[in-house]
Amino acid sequence: MEENSDEALGRKELPLSHLRVLDLSRVLAGPYCTQLLADLGATVIKIEPPKVGDDTRSWGPPFMKIENGKMEENQSGYFQCANRNKKSLTINLKSKNGQMILHKLVKNSDILIENFKVGSLEKFGLDYKTAKSINPDLIYCSITGYGQDSSKAHLPGYDYVMQALSGVMSITGDVSTPPFKVGVAITDVMTGMYAAVGILSKVIEKQKNGGKSNSDKDWIDLSLLDCNLAYLVNQATNYLQTGNSPKRIGNKHPNIAPYDLIKCINGDIVVAVGNDAQFLRFISVISKDQPFKDLDKFTTNQQRVANRTQLIQQIEEITSQQFTKEELIRELSKFEVPCGAVNTIGEALNDPQVSERNMVWSFDNEINDKPVKTIGNPLKFINEKHEELNLRQFAKRPPILSEHTNEILSEMIGATSEEIDNWRKEGTI
Repeated sequence: MEENSDEALGRKELPLSHLRVLDLSRVLAGPYCTQLLADLGATVIKIEPPKVGDDTRSWGPPFMKIENGKMEENQSGYFQCANRNKKSLTINLKSKNGQMILHKLVKNSDILIENFKVGSLEKFGLDYKTAKSINPDLIYCSITGYGQDSSKAHLPGYDYVMQALSGVMSITGDVSTPPFKVGVAITDVMTGMYAAVGILSKVIEKQKNGGKSNSDKDWIDLSLLDCNLAYLVNQATNYLQTGNSPKRIGNKHPNIAPYDLIKCINGDIVVAVGNDAQFLRFISVISKDQPFKDLDKFTTNQQRVANRTQLIQQIEEITSQQFTKEELIRELSKFEVPCGAVNTIGEALNDPQVSERNMVWSFDNEINDKPVKTIGNPLKFINEKHEELNLRQFAKRPPILSEHTNEILSEMIGATSEEIDNWRKEGTI
């Protein structure tokens, strides 16, 4: 769609360039999933309500003015974080013509993803059963708060609530603080990643079966709460083994030591010692060939966890008097002891490592010299010479609301200019 021939040929190198995704999701979990698919080459058609669009278009400040020569809008930073590489099509789901258009798009899509409340899409003829009757080979993914069939299925789900219900907040913070949520909407991000894995597993299954669905279980049912519980990982299994709920322990690790903030002359650094060999190298750096008191109490990780308070106290008696942050990081790095500065987001994004790994993607902004910037996709596909398949090369900035409506309707369902004009006048698009 509106790509020159060289660009279209180049996009065919991307792994998912053969897939078309109908994206009925909004906010973060679903859009994060579909952005991952779009980065990998899938054509993602983002369905939005006319005039207002995805809720996150208005979630700001900050906002940036975006223009394409014909249209312009003030686009929020929040919207930009999860909607790169997509085509925006506005449709009124309540209108008969809108539903007709969507049914035609369903017929010509490989994947449909949505995050409406359970049962909400039935009245529009976009529920799983109806969509599969239109396109039997469709992969259908639903994201809800509590899943399709639970006693709470009818309730809405939000990241903050899920962090509270899942126990994540109970282990975030220090013993002296109230429970805290994680600083980003981790529930939505992880759910989006699980959705991408689930979708791609069904894509592979179809390829094994000659491109046809060979299963009556093509409905991916994802719950925000389930995904929260899944990423509790060791904290959950610690409870399952002992029956004791983990407590808030600040920056400490429940199963490893030293794995904490360490005080230096001019501030703190993070040290993450993961095994006994690393610990011995750590001690050799900070003790400078002087005996480390009671070292026999800290020989194994189990001992270090049991004697954590004494261990950290002895370490900081040395580091807070003898090392600046920069000196300790430099010396520990020489011996490959995991450590790092506690950066602000600005400091992190301006670290040379970020540009070396091409983790900030910039897009030209037609209206001014300030580019649109997003965090890049961390996936790198390389060969033995470390030559990279450049995902950034064919990436597009997040779309203006309804930017691709005419293009999609004419190219995908064969609508005429007159039909499109009439739909626009009646409020269908």
